Amino acid sequence: MDNDTLADYWRDVSPILKQQAQEKRENCFNDRLEYAKKQF
Repeated sequence: MDNDTLADYWRDVSPILKQQAQEKRENCFNDRLEYAKKQF
């Protein structure tokens, strides 16, 4: 893979990875929220 192809690949993939990371954080937050509710 040459550098141009790699750069194109990352340009396409980067927003997707960011989106997935964001969703994962939100899911973890929701799980903690549910857990906290059960404690009270």
